[in-house]
Amino acid sequence: MLEPIVLELTDPDSDLTEQTLALYEAAFPVEERAPLVYLLEDLRWQAQGNRQAEQVRHFLAAVEADHLDGISLYGYYRDYRLAFLAYLATSPQLSGKGLGAWLLKHTVGRLPADAELLGGLPPLGKGLPPVAYHLMFLPVDPDQVIIDQDLKRSAIQTTLQGAYGLDQESEYYRQAIATLKG
Repeated sequence: MLEPIVLELTDPDSDLTEQTLALYEAAFPVEERAPLVYLLEDLRWQAQGNRQAEQVRHFLAAVEADHLDGISLYGYYRDYRLAFLAYLATSPQLSGKGLGAWLLKHTVGRLPADAELLGGLPPLGKGLPPVAYHLMFLPVDPDQVIIDQDLKRSAIQTTLQGAYGLDQESEYYRQAIATLKG
């Protein structure tokens, strides 16, 4: 495998964006996908130079010889020192060839630049993990993941409140918090 070039999608109407969304739809079951209209709205909003002060989202395409090899969609949340990897996929013909691991490593390697873009790391405070960067994957099998409960609570709050706008009184939020042990 040659090392692909990773491009940030900036044009919601480009051929590359169309290829990326086709791979996205092929790689993930409909019940796990965000609607395409939301992804395109977000991409258009960012293409206009907009961004939120405390978070940044990226739509990445790994391209080799004008062919889309893989995608990574993630957000970095400064105040929580947390990155949320929403989607990572490779083209079916490259499955098992190490591209997914390479793209994950590339995505993680971008986190320090994201923190700098948002003004650096916030000072450590109550509830913040002591390390600079975390990458969270959903869904996870809670029986196979050992994670600090405060970090897990922080991740749930970031995901449900920050990314989806759910408030703490919602049933979905209460069920997520109830998964915390102890």
